[in-house]
Amino acid sequence: MDLAFGDPPNRWHPVAWIGRLVRRGQALAPAQGQLRLIIAGAFLLLGVLLLTIVTIVLLGSSYALYTMKQLRHEAFTVADRIRIGASFAAVVALSLGTWL
Repeated sequence: MDLAFGDPPNRWHPVAWIGRLVRRGQALAPAQGQLRLIIAGAFLLLGVLLLTIVTIVLLGSSYALYTMKQLRHEAFTVADRIRIGASFAAVVALSLGTWL
């Protein structure tokens, strides 16, 4: 996607969002106690993973809905062309007297 559209600015870049989240998590991390730091890091990791999964699911489902809508449109277009083609073939066959 980056090759087609270029790299988005940091405001819209998911990696930049993760970086901001990590910085905020580091600022909130306890200053003392190794166990507290490990627990805070685990919560930060879970938060980043959850945010990433939710983003992927939302984007994926949005894209899937968009694709299904496009495919539905294409299916109706094909059906209309088949119906028009069949009608045209029937008219030609009747006009030529070759109707079976």
